[in-house]
Amino acid sequence: MKTRVTLIAVGLFLTVLAGLYLLRASTPEAANHPAQAAPGALSGQAPDTGAEDASAAADAARRLQTAAAYTELEASRKSLQRQLSDLKSYLWGRELPAEQARNIGKDMMSAQYLLRNPPLLGAFEDAAGVYAEKDRVQAAAVRLQEISRTLGASMTP
Repeated sequence: MKTRVTLIAVGLFLTVLAGLYLLRASTPEAANHPAQAAPGALSGQAPDTGAEDASAAADAARRLQTAAAYTELEASRKSLQRQLSDLKSYLWGRELPAEQARNIGKDMMSAQYLLRNPPLLGAFEDAAGVYAEKDRVQAAAVRLQEISRTLGASMTP
């Protein structure tokens, strides 16, 4: 029993030692390789930062536009959530014809699906993607408004 414990301890020690060796050998400094040369550093030329600055400014402007559009999308989602919960409370305990109930349920489930796991800000590449999602949310809100009008529910848009 004592030899087994000793063998296990030696095995663990060797595994840790090998892991440390592999970690140290995988870094570029330990392998005597340059980490990454800057463009033009080997040829003696200065790197062109004008193009990088322009692309960074364009990226920052795109991020600001996307963030502004995303705040509008969040407001639309909040309105849709409120509208959906109002319609749910209005329909609670009511009996509807089977076909009408099936259509209303389908529309309400599609609206709930848009709200269940919404894409976050980082999921959108630009403002156009955010506006496309906002259009889907608003289309679901329009469908819920039509349902409330046909049922005669007094709900706020």
